[in-house]
Amino acid sequence: MRYLYLITLVLGLLTFPLTSWAQDKEPVESQEDEASTEARFNEAAARAKTLYSEAKFEEAIQAYQDAYAIKPEPNILYNIGRIYEKQGNFEQATTFYERFVNEPDIKLAARQDALARLTTLNEVLALRNKEKKPAEQKPEEPKIVTPTPVEPMPDVRPNHGSDILLMSLGAAGLINGAVFSVLTKNAHDDLQNTNDIENFRTLQSTGRRQAIIADSSIILGSALAISGITMFVIKKQRYKKNVATVSLAPLLSPTTHGLSFTLAFF
Repeated sequence: MRYLYLITLVLGLLTFPLTSWAQDKEPVESQEDEASTEARFNEAAARAKTLYSEAKFEEAIQAYQDAYAIKPEPNILYNIGRIYEKQGNFEQATTFYERFVNEPDIKLAARQDALARLTTLNEVLALRNKEKKPAEQKPEEPKIVTPTPVEPMPDVRPNHGSDILLMSLGAAGLINGAVFSVLTKNAHDDLQNTNDIENFRTLQSTGRRQAIIADSSIILGSALAISGITMFVIKKQRYKKNVATVSLAPLLSPTTHGLSFTLAFF
């Protein structure tokens, strides 16, 4: 029995240091893991800060997300939101700001800053959505249009009073020219048959005067007659909704004086 107690005491003394050593070893390993995690977190955060300073925003976001995966530090969420805000990606920025302000144990000043940015960006997004949304337009009510009866156009016939007057004056001028042409011819015949110097000069002067009157009357009468005829024809054609073109040209020769009259219809 005594030997049994001795054996039990010896085994207890041999196993006691081993158990105690195993229990003391676990806190040392935990401290080493924590130090390694902190080192990897600091390395990723430093890399993200460097990439941000170089304006490599997408790579900086990825580095910050790697750091957050190693150690979920709330400030990392704020930094990612700031980068998205700088890029103009307000939707993603508000997402990370919301996650940041909902984290516990955040300084009041930092939370207030994130809330202010979150409020401002939400207002900007609301304005953007308002601009994109087409304005709702009320459908126009159909208008009932009553057809207006078309009155027949009055049959307004052209007034040819001025045309007839011009043609009459032209005819009178032509007749007057013809009369003075005959008188000029008679004076010329008398001039050929006279032997009296005084009578010769009188007949010569009279013949010249009568010739001038005859030529002037014929030219003026022709112009008036042609003008009257032209106006008459144009009015007629306008009434018929046709178009007429009239051209006048002087006609002069050693023996003839007058006007050339051309009328063309289209």
